[in-house]
Amino acid sequence: MSLKKPFEYKIAEIYSRKTVDVMMVAWVEALRSKTSITVSAGIKDFFNYFQINEDDYSFDSARCVYTGLKKALDEWDEANKFKKRPNF
Repeated sequence: MSLKKPFEYKIAEIYSRKTVDVMMVAWVEALRSKTSITVSAGIKDFFNYFQINEDDYSFDSARCVYTGLKKALDEWDEANKFKKRPNF
């Protein structure tokens, strides 16, 4: 059995999240990379586009999930020195 590489532990943590949470973070990060939109406005835009209302997914909960997952991604970047991301 081969040993896991350090990055595989963080990837597993990210993949263990709900798909909608990962989609939301990717959505907000994509918006923020191209515009000067705030995180809150990005989450609201995600909710509007997918017609998610406060009863389905509370904004405060989404904001906490975003913060936690973004922190995990940033820690992964720092640990793996992937600060320079490609511009597509």
